[in-house]
Amino acid sequence: MKRPTLTPPCSGWKEDFNLPSEPTKIEPSPELLNANYQDSIYLEISRHSIFMRELLLLLALASIPVLILSIYTLIDTVAHHQHELFLIVVIATLTGIWQAASFIRAILLTPRDEPIRFNRVRQKIYAYNFNFCWWNPFSPWPIKIVSYDWKDVRAERWRKQAVT
Repeated sequence: MKRPTLTPPCSGWKEDFNLPSEPTKIEPSPELLNANYQDSIYLEISRHSIFMRELLLLLALASIPVLILSIYTLIDTVAHHQHELFLIVVIATLTGIWQAASFIRAILLTPRDEPIRFNRVRQKIYAYNFNFCWWNPFSPWPIKIVSYDWKDVRAERWRKQAVT
C-alpha cells in the first residue's frame, strides 16, 4: 500500500507525483493543461478564483432599488417627524450602503485570475493570492505574491467530493 510523502497528507490523498529529479511517468494532456503563457523561461497556469461574479451582479442590481427606497423612506421619516421609525430607517439605509458597496467592489475590483507561474530559470514557483475582506468593503484588498523553491515543493494527487 502506498504511503504519502507529506505529513500530514492532503485530505483525499491518492498518490504523490514524481520529484523534480525523477523522470515523468506520463505526458500531460494538452486539454488538461490550460496555460496562460509558455516559453523557455516560464509557464503560467490559470487558476480561476471561485468568486461568483454573476450572482453578485444580480444581488447588486437587486440591492440598488432597495437602497433607493430606503433613502426615500429616510427622507419621508424626517419630513413627517416620525421619530419612532428614524433609527430603524437609518440602520437599514447604512446596511444598504454597505451591502451595495460590498457587491459592487467585489464585482469590479476582484481579479478574474490568480495564476501560478513556474519559472524555469530561477527554479521558483510564484502564486498570486487575492485576499478580500467580506465584511469591510472599504479596506484594501491586496494581491499577495508568494514564491517557493522547486526543491521544496512536492505535488500530490487528491480528490474530494462534496455532499450533494
